[in-house]
Amino acid sequence: MTRNGNNGLKRDAMGTAEIVFLIIAFAAPLAASTSNIPIAIGFGNGIGAPGAWVLIGVVLALFSVAYTAMSRYLTDSGAFYAYITAGFGRHLGVGAGYVALVSYASSVILISGFFGFFASEMLSSELGVAIAWPWMSLLGLVVVSILGYLGVRSSVRILAVLLVVETLLLVAIVVAVFLAVGPPGYSLSSFAPSHVLSGSPGLALAFAISTYFGFEAAAIYSEEARNPKRTVTRATLIAIGVIGVLYVATSWSTVAALGADQASAAAARDPGNLFFDIADRYLGSWAVHMFHILVVTSLLAVLIAGYNSLARYTYSLARDGWLFKALAITHPKRHSPYVANAAVLVIAAGVVGAFAVAGADPVTHLGATFIVMQALGLIGLMVLVSVAAIRFFRRGGYEVGFFTAVFAPAVSAIALAATGVVTVQNFSLITGSSSPVIGILPLVLLIALAAGPLMVARRGRDAESRSANGSVPVDISEGKLS
Repeated sequence: MTRNGNNGLKRDAMGTAEIVFLIIAFAAPLAASTSNIPIAIGFGNGIGAPGAWVLIGVVLALFSVAYTAMSRYLTDSGAFYAYITAGFGRHLGVGAGYVALVSYASSVILISGFFGFFASEMLSSELGVAIAWPWMSLLGLVVVSILGYLGVRSSVRILAVLLVVETLLLVAIVVAVFLAVGPPGYSLSSFAPSHVLSGSPGLALAFAISTYFGFEAAAIYSEEARNPKRTVTRATLIAIGVIGVLYVATSWSTVAALGADQASAAAARDPGNLFFDIADRYLGSWAVHMFHILVVTSLLAVLIAGYNSLARYTYSLARDGWLFKALAITHPKRHSPYVANAAVLVIAAGVVGAFAVAGADPVTHLGATFIVMQALGLIGLMVLVSVAAIRFFRRGGYEVGFFTAVFAPAVSAIALAATGVVTVQNFSLITGSSSPVIGILPLVLLIALAAGPLMVARRGRDAESRSANGSVPVDISEGKLS
């Protein structure tokens, strides 16, 4: 039984492979390649874009050293929330939990908008069927909600199929380009510091780090993992490695396909259709049709992964008393957080519906509104986790060395903070909007962070009041999860 008297999440539901599928699906290899890579090359650091993916991969590998080490001592579906609480105590930890909710909710909302738009476009171009994007977004949310209700293993099975198919198409393009241009077409200049840091490297780094988002999800599923002390570490490191290799190979092949001297200009001319043109040139028209379909399935895979992560954050915070307790109820047979799952559906569908009624565009309006919220929120949380890890291990009694306890998290904290700064500096380019409303969105994250200490203080006063009336006070001691 859990702290709320329900049956809790399903134990031993996933191994390393299943969690890796969830993580890589969140990274959306095909969908992100068609959008992020052309922008990084065309408007970022040109032929140095592959080096940006290598650099971010190294930073996140350093981050994962302490992150996964903490997972051996903390098993909680709250992940970032749980780790920051362990390092800094309740006040900042609960605030971080609310920031995580905003960040993952932003991800679900923006991806549902993207899914609706591209699904509508695909049905129109491939089948001649006209269905407005809001209805397709709603359909996507309902599908992932049903999968979430059925349990995480149902989601993993669907993700495995979708991920394998989209990855095969990316690999096919990489191989086709390599066979056509040969090794001479792949210039090592793409990894030279002079090129990686040329142009607008901040923009390239911001888009590169966004393609890795989801790698941290292994800890979210720790309560449902087999042998979580090992599974979380393995799944995180494998996922970072696979994601890194896939994006480096794809971005490098894109530069090779365009030619090092012309890559930046060619990508800037028409970034939206760049990958479709490369697929048509090196694989044939059949690949373009496949791309139209698989971009949609790739977005569905991201939606499944993000939806499951958000439901578990909601469940974890509710279980600890920081959201409505009803959200912590799990299904008696399936052990899925089905109440939190339903709440996510209602909120996401409501936000998407509101944008649709207002006549907003799902990409330039809905996407621009929430993509920065997701990026800055998760980068900020990773900085806090890095510093929390140093504080956590400094207490002693843990079997970790200096590299794990201090060096790796310190370097990752500095590097991630710098990435957050350049993300803010490139706001208008990342969002495609110069609206002042978009510009002040980070304030929402700060408000969420500040709400944590206020909730802890209020709960403390309530506990004192109940204690004075003879009730057992609520435990809000620092560094404990409840």
